[in-house]
Amino acid sequence: MTLADVLYSAPGLLDLLAPGSLGVLLNTCTQIRETLQETITSIRLPSSSTDQLMNYQLLAHGHWPNLQHLSLMHLQLDLASITELAAANWPKLQCLDMSGSTLEAAALLPLISNNWLQMRSLDMSRCSVGSAMLAVLASCNWKHLQHINLAATQLDADAVAVLVKAEWPTLLSLNISHNPLQPPFTAHLAKARWPWLTALDLSMPPGFRLDTTAVDNLLKAEWPQLECLRLHSALESSTTLFLASGKWRQLKALHLCNNRLGATAMAHLVSASWPLLERLTLSTNNLDAEAVGHLAKSNFPSLADLDLSSNNLGAAAMQELANGSLSRELKTLHLSCNDLNATAIAHFVSADWSGLQSLHLVGSHLGASAIEQLVRANFQSLLCLDLSMNRLDTPALEQLIRNSWPKLQTLNLACSHMNVDGISQLVKGKWALLQSLVLAGNNLDSLALQQLVKGAWPQLQRLDLGYNCISTADIACLGNGNEPLVCLGENCLHPPVNLFGRRWRYLQAVILGNCQS
Repeated sequence: MTLADVLYSAPGLLDLLAPGSLGVLLNTCTQIRETLQETITSIRLPSSSTDQLMNYQLLAHGHWPNLQHLSLMHLQLDLASITELAAANWPKLQCLDMSGSTLEAAALLPLISNNWLQMRSLDMSRCSVGSAMLAVLASCNWKHLQHINLAATQLDADAVAVLVKAEWPTLLSLNISHNPLQPPFTAHLAKARWPWLTALDLSMPPGFRLDTTAVDNLLKAEWPQLECLRLHSALESSTTLFLASGKWRQLKALHLCNNRLGATAMAHLVSASWPLLERLTLSTNNLDAEAVGHLAKSNFPSLADLDLSSNNLGAAAMQELANGSLSRELKTLHLSCNDLNATAIAHFVSADWSGLQSLHLVGSHLGASAIEQLVRANFQSLLCLDLSMNRLDTPALEQLIRNSWPKLQTLNLACSHMNVDGISQLVKGKWALLQSLVLAGNNLDSLALQQLVKGAWPQLQRLDLGYNCISTADIACLGNGNEPLVCLGENCLHPPVNLFGRRWRYLQAVILGNCQS
């Protein structure tokens, strides 16, 4: 069997090629070159290559009938390079990523003149994009374009005025976040005729906010299909009243991180009529108990995912949350990076959380007394629990194993100051359905591993031991002696089904990360 035969029969091997190897293989022989060109669907050119022009020539003048994704990230794209690429015949090209590249309007013109009629996604984020370049972009004949990323491209209001003139009848998502846009830009943006737009990201860089006029202008837009709106670092408390009076009743996801919204803003927000709203992100807003009280009494009948991370919430806020109706509706709740002591957790678990499936309590100052309260929760449907970055010492783990969460499948205990004694407690628990266990960053050693394998993990599929003092040799010595450990790379070990005996018969991957070699 030749190398060409191998590549043809196992195209996934191409993903393992080191950057810069593509050009070498293409120049090896005609058969290999033809096999590669017939097989490859995705190419990313390395930014460190010294033979960029040769790479462009190989791409442009070869026949790549199945190429769908091309990444030119962080490259110096001058006119000569673009001219080479513009001559390419890529009939199936759908995604072009030029993020972080050096690009000028004159160089962009020959690129968009190519007849890539299947183009679906264009990423020009972190490029320097002005009105002249957007005028060129708006003139392209990519009628099937669905996704455009222009984040952090130094856009101004004039550039947005040019952008909205583009005729992209199938545009689904637009990201123009982290641009220093002044309020007049929303008046231009609202004039865009993108009837199928479903996702819009208008998050602002530090120091820029949307005032009431800007939000009012935005609400004049005719986007009947808009489902996802991101306004991170964009709103003042007073502007939420305008946002809540909007006509986008089809909204399913609203992301309002880092806006410093208070109780008044929450009162405005919960007055909105968004019957389809499924996900609400309010992290890093300095919310207090009064604000949470308004939110807990909201009437969003479809709300399933709520993020209240990094709001310095404490016992009073948890009491307000428990007194509302959200506990009966939510499937996913993020409370990470709050101040949740035992009293706060006691208030939290007093509600009926029987429908909750995913709970995130990362870095929330949980200790043994808080865990003692947590295990009393009615988590009959809980599938995923993230307790990483808390101090889970041996007494805390003694409490954790007393849980009665019959459906738990994923448990994250990363960076939780665990030791061999803690592992000895952990294995005493009943983890009948647990499929994924994350123990990364706990300074565990081979002794802890020996304790770990004594536990009953009948359904475990993924074990993350990254950033511990555990070596591949420690893992290998725990095999049953009949099946050798299969190692693919430094970071992921794929054991046979009988590794560690019958307790581990479903284990598919052991993640070692930056452990000892």
